[in-house]
Amino acid sequence: MAAITAHILIGSPHPNDGGLNARHKLTLSEGDRPAWALQKFRRTASGALAPQRIVWIPTVENMLEDALLMAAVHVVESEAVRTLFNEFSGNLDANRLLMYDTFTDDQRRQLYQACRQIRQFPKVILCIFEGSSIGAQISALEHYSMQCEVLMPVYTRIYSHWSGETIIKGTLQPA
Repeated sequence: MAAITAHILIGSPHPNDGGLNARHKLTLSEGDRPAWALQKFRRTASGALAPQRIVWIPTVENMLEDALLMAAVHVVESEAVRTLFNEFSGNLDANRLLMYDTFTDDQRRQLYQACRQIRQFPKVILCIFEGSSIGAQISALEHYSMQCEVLMPVYTRIYSHWSGETIIKGTLQPA
């Protein structure tokens, strides 16, 4: 059974006060197979906004960079990244994509490198929940220049159905 283990909010920072004016959200669900879901809006022929859901099945070892690549393709719409992506896959507008099946290891490395070169990447806030696989991948952000915040639990109180115990980690005392 899949559970949501992270969100990535993408948008514009406030010029003076921090925070974020979020425009897009990626949601990571993990279980038998991880999946990133991007909710975005596109204009219809009539000019109305229609929701569009794009789902990528990421690589396990580069799940976070797959999400940033997804944002580069569908949110930032980086011309350099989109051109390379389309050259490798021919599937630029697919609403569902399997990273392992679509790209070779070398192609993915080239796409990540192109993504790292984006200088006008919007601000990114990562909300990483207890047990998320991307918690171990956040050092990848060092290769990017976007403004970002990483939010991880400072306190958890979780009931274990197996042991019948409540497990508490961290503290609610202000730092």
